[in-house]
Amino acid sequence: MTFRSNSRVSIALIGGIVLADALFKFFVHRWLPADGVPLFPGITLRVFENIRGPFGLLPLWLTVAMSAVVLLVAGSRWLRTHQLNEARMLRRSLSLLVGGGIANVGERLFFGRTTDVVWIGNVTALNVADIAILGGVLGLLAFSWRARSFC
Repeated sequence: MTFRSNSRVSIALIGGIVLADALFKFFVHRWLPADGVPLFPGITLRVFENIRGPFGLLPLWLTVAMSAVVLLVAGSRWLRTHQLNEARMLRRSLSLLVGGGIANVGERLFFGRTTDVVWIGNVTALNVADIAILGGVLGLLAFSWRARSFC
């Protein structure tokens, strides 16, 4: 595969994550009942407007600054992996990170908050972008473990 075809797949993945996150939140705000909908034991769909950072712990300015730095690093690494035609798993994992980051940072910049929807117990709440970021981190861990096992 060439740089161009690798980039098309990754850009489509990034755009798909941003679009899926926005559409999911649109439908949730329109049609989800205020008290939420239980999916499984301990997992509920319920709207939570997170005006603070991760887990509601950080102020907005620090969250945006940290997110911008992470996006800059992940984005530059994403470009580098595509130029060098590195492993597919690495490219997809970085695409998940960049897509989730763009979705969360964009929402935080435009609306001053993120909308978390998937409640897991009373511990944490996630959205589509958070799940993509988690998938990207797990993919990077798997890639690094796999790369070390072949050294």
